Amino acid sequence: MKSSQEKTEVCVYSFQDYREYLQNIYEYRKNNIEYYSYRRFSRDLGFSSFGYIRNIIHGKKNLGETGVFKISESLKFNNREREYFKELVSYGQAATADDKKKYKQALSELAPSKYQRIIQEDLSYFLTNRACSILGPLVIIYDKEFSSDPLWVSRRVRFNFSTVEIQQALLFLIENKFLVKKNDKYQYISRKISTPDEVKSNAIQKFHRNLLRESTEALSFPISEREFSHHTLTISQDRLQDLKQKMKEIQNELRLWINQGEADSDKKNKVCISINMQMYPISVMRK
Repeated sequence: MKSSQEKTEVCVYSFQDYREYLQNIYEYRKNNIEYYSYRRFSRDLGFSSFGYIRNIIHGKKNLGETGVFKISESLKFNNREREYFKELVSYGQAATADDKKKYKQALSELAPSKYQRIIQEDLSYFLTNRACSILGPLVIIYDKEFSSDPLWVSRRVRFNFSTVEIQQALLFLIENKFLVKKNDKYQYISRKISTPDEVKSNAIQKFHRNLLRESTEALSFPISEREFSHHTLTISQDRLQDLKQKMKEIQNELRLWINQGEADSDKKNKVCISINMQMYPISVMRK
């Protein structure tokens, strides 16, 4: 596969998360090259350890300078792309909010003008790292007891998150003022988020993949704690958009019903839940 085609399909400037960028390259190749695997992807990027790049993508390892160089060489970056990717890795692995702010500014300066809006306004990381949407409810539930220690957080959720994922989620939420620390305790500022059209599809697809993975794991939970239902029906194609709107209305009704019943409830009795509604066509759409 030609590198020029790779860069046309997966542009590094469209990303604020280098792990998501590498995952998108892998998925693009897997969809276009028969029998493509993480083993081959690692080899193509210049790594002798077959599982190394998979661990990088899944947040189990960080990428060092040598790794940045190998990937830049493999993908045939020009000088500007090399520098952008280097700063992108530094941004993704920054240990403090101040460092993240510094690297984010560097990304904004390096990105071509058509991509600068993404760097300045994009909040797609909220979607690509599932821990972001779980930390807020934990702050509400545990209040003063909440700890920003990734190990403390990991012991209070029923799904496996790496310490890297949790740490980066905390930094993101603090930097973007979702989490604000006052009087030695964190407060969660809930608000709507939006992402630019250029990156929205990648972020939402990853978010949905995470939800599907969670749903599979949740099948092992006691049936008294979960609810899964399914219907396979037929509907006129011209009513699909109406159905999507109806599903949104139902979700809003559920959200309002939950919020109205929680005003005076005991925080120690709260639990963080996930409610997913899915609709997708099974048969081929007729033209």
